[in-house]
Amino acid sequence: MPNLLEIERFATHDGPGIRTVVFLKACPLHCPWCANPESQSPEPEQMRKNGEQVWIGRPVNIDEVMAILERDADYYANSGGGITFSGGECMMHGKVLLQLLQACKQRGWHTAIETSGMAPTKTFEAVLPYVDLFLFDLKHTDAQKLKAVTGADLALILKNLRTILHSSLFTFHSSLTLRMPIIPEFNFNDEHFTSAFALAKEFGIRHIDLLPYHTLGIEKYRQLDRKYPYPVTQPLDKKELVPYQQQGQALGLDIHIVT
Repeated sequence: MPNLLEIERFATHDGPGIRTVVFLKACPLHCPWCANPESQSPEPEQMRKNGEQVWIGRPVNIDEVMAILERDADYYANSGGGITFSGGECMMHGKVLLQLLQACKQRGWHTAIETSGMAPTKTFEAVLPYVDLFLFDLKHTDAQKLKAVTGADLALILKNLRTILHSSLFTFHSSLTLRMPIIPEFNFNDEHFTSAFALAKEFGIRHIDLLPYHTLGIEKYRQLDRKYPYPVTQPLDKKELVPYQQQGQALGLDIHIVT
């Protein structure tokens, strides 16, 4: 049974409308700029909040989760919102995630998944009938650099991306937004944008969100009594991404800078 990290109500940046975001603990990656380092380990751990040590993570109780989600059903209906599953990497928890998605669809709710693409392909195949929106990360198109810095397997990520996009279920009811976190000294360069936009065109993806690097994770590392592992400690100004937004738009891509 996976551990539940957090349930965030009234979220507005993780899909359309007013949403509730369910964060499941555990991630196969080790991105050094991670904004939620407490989500990486699958195990409960202690974190300092408001001067006190608290435990982060507890076993998922599906009935309890659904009871919390039902509190805001009217907001989902009135705003075109719904439920987003995130992490960590929620796709690591295929069986429980599938049960939660099925329960949401039984109630007629819009569902979204935030994913790095790092999970078994069979899990993507299993959840496809129950997902309305995939928010799919693309951190780098250089397989060696991606592996060395984050631990991710680009071949698996692209395989899972193809699995979604080539499914008849996807063309019937789902949509996908490619999310590109833009990180100084990692992928903030002309080559990355050129290759990433070319990949999007090759895959037939139109919607892309650019996520400028921020440093909100620094405080969380302190709360975990860990040193922040990334050398860049200044956020990236969204204005610096405007030329790349324009580059993508000239290619017919729908590019948004998300902060």
